[in-house]
This record gives sequence, structure tokens and C-alpha cells, in this order.
Amino acid sequence: IMAIIDEEQNRKNSQWNSSNRPRNLISNLVASLDDDSSTKIRLTPKEVFDEVSLSILAGFETTSTALSWFIFYMTKYPEIQEKIKTE
Repeated sequence: IMAIIDEEQNRKNSQWNSSNRPRNLISNLVASLDDDSSTKIRLTPKEVFDEVSLSILAGFETTSTALSWFIFYMTKYPEIQEKIKTE
């Protein structure tokens, strides 16, 4: 995760300007590391690490749970399974 954050910081330093700033979670969190005095709220590198870790873990858990329930219900309703296969 630190490699992802470092990569985004390097990208930020070399490519970002006000017109092409990426709009994703990691980019926004890395932008909060700035020492820009106009920004009142800043995150520490550890806080950015924690936020990215939590997002990855939460995304993995919810996706795997949803897929597990989907597979379970498809075994219970073969007629729906057939419609999905046909489609």
C-alpha cells in the first residue's frame, strides 16, 4: 500500500496541475498530504495508509460476500439461473 501511495505522490509531483488533477480516492488522500497553507485539514502519511488499507479491505469483503450470496441463491433458483444463462 505504501508503494501505491508513493507512486501517486510521484505522479502528483510530476504530472498534476489544476486542469488535469486525477479524481480518485488515493489521489485525493495524497493531495491532503500537501503543506499548502490554504488547506486547513491535512492527513499524516499514516492516516493516508490507514484509509487506503481500510478501503481495500472493505471493498474486498463486501464484494466477496455479495458474490457468495449470489452463488448461493443461484443454486436455490435454477429457473433464474437459466434466464441468466440465456441472457
